[in-house]
Parts: sequence; structure tokens; C-alpha cells
Amino acid sequence: MKRPIDPAHLLPHRAPARLVEKILEHGPDRVVCRGSIPPTSPFVANGRAPSFLGLELAAQGAVVLTAGIGDGDAGDDSAPAIGYLVRMRGAALSPEGVPAGAPLIAKIERTGGAGRLGIFSVRVTDGDRTVAEGSLSTVRVDD
Repeated sequence: MKRPIDPAHLLPHRAPARLVEKILEHGPDRVVCRGSIPPTSPFVANGRAPSFLGLELAAQGAVVLTAGIGDGDAGDDSAPAIGYLVRMRGAALSPEGVPAGAPLIAKIERTGGAGRLGIFSVRVTDGDRTVAEGSLSTVRVDD
């Protein structure tokens, strides 16, 4: 039986910068995360945050995926994965933004990569509405 995975063990981010709150599903090449933009975020104005923060949520999800959760070995006491967003292509963002604190679902699928580089197709939704989507690339930094 797989134990729940705590994103805090996989991401170096801390509140309010860590947007991933829970791993809902995962496999070798995909992860589904739930997260939100905290109302205390400096990006929030009039109760809303810009949609590009959905891409940050997805990038954090991609780092979770590259940390090895697909094989069930992540989430132990090892140091968090360090990764950087290095490219974003084909980004589409909702012009309405995102309600602060609203639950967002990020679906991340690995579509390619080599070595420490990962390429992912991402989609972030707020209910039935797509907030952000596109293709992003990350690089994992090993000690």
C-alpha cells in the first residue's frame, strides 16, 4: 500500500511560495496535484491572483514528479528536490485570473526529457475552467 506523499518533503518551497498542497494521483509519468494561491500572496489584489501563478503550481508539480514519486520511493526523509523552470512554450492563460484560496487542480504529464531535463504538458483548472496550460521544461539540480 502506498503511503500518502507530503509535498513538503519534495519541494524546497515554504509557505506562501509552496502552492502544491496535496498529491492526488501519481504514476511514473504523471502527477495530479491540488493547490491554491494563498490570500496572503503578494500577487493577490482584490481577492484575485494572476493566472500565471497556475504555471508555478504546475512547475512545482513537475518537480514533485521528477523527485521519483512514480516508483513510490519519494516522500521519505531525503532532502527536497531542487529544480528550476527553464522554459515555457505555448502558454495559454485565463484573463480572469484565479480567486485567492480557491482549489486548483494541476495535471502534469511527462512528455520527454533526457538526464536531468524534463519536458511536461501541464493543465491547471479551477473547477471546469482552464486557468493555465502549456508545455514546460525543468532541470533538476543534483548535489
